[in-house]
Amino acid sequence: MTLSYEELVELNRDALEWLERERPIVHRTLLRWFRGQDYWNKNIDTDKYEADFSFIVIIERYRERYDNINIGKHNNIKEIIVDRIDFSNIIFPKRTNFHHTIFYGEVDFHNATFSGNADFSRATFSNEVIFLGATFSDKSGKIDFRATIFYDNAAFTGAIFSGDADFYGVTFSGITDFQDVTFNGDVKFEKAVFNKKVFFNGSDFLEIANFKNSHFKRESYFIEVSFYKNISFSKCIFDGISNFTYSNFNILNGIANFSNILFNSTSTYRRAKFLNSVDFELSEFKGRATFSEAEFYKEARFSVCIFNKGVALNGTYFHSNIPNLVEVDFHAAPMLDEVQIEDPLRKRGGSLSFRSLPNVTPQKALDVSRRFRALGKMAHEARDWLNEMEFFAQEIRTRRFGMDFPLGEWRSLRKGLAWMVRQWRLQPLRTATLWLARRINASPHCGPRVGLFWFGWIYETLSRFGRSFVRPCAGWVVSMFAFAMFYWLWAQKTASFGDLLAVSFRQGLVISGLVRSGYYQHLLTEVFGSVKNNHDIPDLPHCLFFWMNVQTVLSAFFLFLFFLAVRNHFRIR
Repeated sequence: MTLSYEELVELNRDALEWLERERPIVHRTLLRWFRGQDYWNKNIDTDKYEADFSFIVIIERYRERYDNINIGKHNNIKEIIVDRIDFSNIIFPKRTNFHHTIFYGEVDFHNATFSGNADFSRATFSNEVIFLGATFSDKSGKIDFRATIFYDNAAFTGAIFSGDADFYGVTFSGITDFQDVTFNGDVKFEKAVFNKKVFFNGSDFLEIANFKNSHFKRESYFIEVSFYKNISFSKCIFDGISNFTYSNFNILNGIANFSNILFNSTSTYRRAKFLNSVDFELSEFKGRATFSEAEFYKEARFSVCIFNKGVALNGTYFHSNIPNLVEVDFHAAPMLDEVQIEDPLRKRGGSLSFRSLPNVTPQKALDVSRRFRALGKMAHEARDWLNEMEFFAQEIRTRRFGMDFPLGEWRSLRKGLAWMVRQWRLQPLRTATLWLARRINASPHCGPRVGLFWFGWIYETLSRFGRSFVRPCAGWVVSMFAFAMFYWLWAQKTASFGDLLAVSFRQGLVISGLVRSGYYQHLLTEVFGSVKNNHDIPDLPHCLFFWMNVQTVLSAFFLFLFFLAVRNHFRIR
């Protein structure tokens, strides 16, 4: 049975008389509320009127009181007994004050409209509270829930916060529901405590969102959440599952900060999109971490992280920057299937092989190469041989023109050449030797290393860093024909190209080129025509003999690269 206005006044006569003398605004607010929703909305001036419910205890009739709820040190807090604590569909004025209000019973604010500032700081809700579809409409207003305590479930589903919302130090003891909420202003959940499940699924954070130092003791769900400005979960603790699946971090001029977080259970970022930098540095994942099919469009920092039960990066796409996994500790093998990292190199001088990082500097080349080395270590621990070879290749390539140079450090090349010109007339041989030694040897400041540059370039060009079967085979075949044509300079006129090709082929097989069988000696005699001391041993010119050995060494190099590719592909130990 619903109490009438007269019954409510009579039931709370003593409290109302005291409030009329000592706190007339609270007295006037309660009388309007007792008359019901229709009377309130028709007879309130939202611009001038103030709704004040501060420092009172609102008790739902027949509701059991909780001794563990702290009323505070205020002796003048009055108790107001009502049939239902119902604020649904009410339009609140520019200033609404629930500071230090204590609610015994279920509280209903669904579809309520707050036209300005709303102060719920230090309020206490003993039972379930519903803000379903509530609207905090003033963009310049502030919604204050600092140090508020929710002893039971709190539902803000579909609410709209047009201004800043402050939930600093709030304690949520029941299930917390912020699904499909729109935060148009800054929102702060710093040092909040969520004792049970919390849902932010489908919510939009259009301004800064701060969850720093919050504690999530049970499951937390941020599925399909959109963040548009800076977001910080720094130093949070997630005791239960944390799920950011399909979330969009559409941060254009900021960062998603997940540093120094302790994840005590599974954390999932499957198919999440990070449009700007994201920072997981110094975080510890005690449960399995999943980033499957996530997309990182800018820098992703995981340095000094600890993954106790592995991390899944299968299908993850790093669009522009190489992820920073330096000093990451993996206690279980990571999953790297189909991980994609955008090639950071750009064409240099129109050559397909001479490529380097854009705007490369020694510091940048060193940092990127370290990142690829860390990725290679991670791939090795995961026994992902293909990715391990790819990351090794990128580590070598990214050092070009930043740490490794074809003729030494370009910035000092002009000075070196000028010095050569000045000293050439005095000691030409010594000058040339010293200059060459300076170009080849490494300086103490990240280069220049000529040998490493050319070794890496040749290794890539001829074998794709030991991963190509075709390139060494093609090089070997081309060398066969090239040396066959070269041998024509010493061959007799009667020698056919087939004979020259047979000689080249025997030299190219390395072992048969070193071991001169009777047939091969006879072939050399027929092709080149001269014998030694009237025997069947061919008398070859020294120059020809030298080039035949050169072919043998070159062929051995091509065959080595071919078998290296076989070994790398099948991981033959």
